[in-house]
Amino acid sequence: MIDLEGDDIRRLIAADRDRAPLPVEWSDVVARSARRAESRRRPVLAAAAAIVAIGLAGMIVVGVRDGGGDTADLPPAPTAADRSPETTVVTGTAADPLADLGDGDWVVPSPLPDGYRRLAASVGSPTGRRSQIFVHAGNERQIRLDVGERGSVPDDADEVLIGGVAWLRWTSSSTEGGDDGNVQLERTLDDRTVTLRTETANAVVLDEFARSLVVVPGDEIDFEYLDPDGFHTVVATIELDDGAATLGVQGIDGFFCWRIGYDGASGRTEARGACDNTTTPERPLATLGYLRVGDGTFVAVLADPSVDRFEVEAADGDIVSIEPRDELGQFDHGFWLGTGGVAGSLLGSDTVTVHFDDGSVVEVQAGPAGDWAVVGRESDSGSDDAEPEP
Repeated sequence: MIDLEGDDIRRLIAADRDRAPLPVEWSDVVARSARRAESRRRPVLAAAAAIVAIGLAGMIVVGVRDGGGDTADLPPAPTAADRSPETTVVTGTAADPLADLGDGDWVVPSPLPDGYRRLAASVGSPTGRRSQIFVHAGNERQIRLDVGERGSVPDDADEVLIGGVAWLRWTSSSTEGGDDGNVQLERTLDDRTVTLRTETANAVVLDEFARSLVVVPGDEIDFEYLDPDGFHTVVATIELDDGAATLGVQGIDGFFCWRIGYDGASGRTEARGACDNTTTPERPLATLGYLRVGDGTFVAVLADPSVDRFEVEAADGDIVSIEPRDELGQFDHGFWLGTGGVAGSLLGSDTVTVHFDDGSVVEVQAGPAGDWAVVGRESDSGSDDAEPEP
């Protein structure tokens, strides 16, 4: 045992104090913390995006897998305040969460603003250079997020700063002189453009989503998404003397990609469409697309699960009743693939009568996006005189 007197102890403390480093200023501590947080930002945000996968049935929370490391070293998940200009300012400039967008990366809202849920997503090419995410509140589609090629921006678009980042914002009115149209936000990153749009004239909602956007590598996306180049299930077929036509779809939670193919004597002809096709009881039908082969045209229609049949007036004045269905019974929605005079009448019609499973009957009107919206409602006439068209 070493016996130290009081003077000896005081001399040891003084010597240790002289060897100690100078105190660290608080500003240096904050600066180092900011640098560490910035280096960890992308994996943390990817983990935040991974905890939510949403469907029509409601919210599904997917747990983040514990990698076995020291969780004490992980920074807390970012909050809305963390993304505000006041807390993301580093060396005098606002941090841009989309600055590192690369090929194969996704732009996702994370976390989703309160009350919203992710319904569906799609990728437009194998490289992931085009992606779409559809976000809903309640039963209506409210927000659509697109990453792709630059679109057409009106001359009167306003430049606005959101979270310290410049966006272009404008409203496209659905009525002449009105303000009830779609609000859009757009910004370009190198050769790709990020676009947010809402079906309601609510710029505040879009601003909130713009602040929530982060970049997540494609191989870290853990929710299902549609791929127009992927496998399609055949749901309708037309057999003709000189060949056969098929309608194939790929669907997740009520959103569908589509592909019409015709196999004839000269080989296969095909048409395909995007993956943003869906229905609601107020928009119960959607014209998916059409394929022209020689002098003929094939038309494909998507019908809401609540639809029993719809009626089209043919060129001769006869009413043709069509029952949409799924040949394999894989989807709740119904599908119809038609050709000849009935298909031509449908393409040329402004209104169609829809009969629902509950017996109600509505008139729907064709919209510019191929959807048919309800314009009138009446009680079921109970008439079954028309012969259903396959």
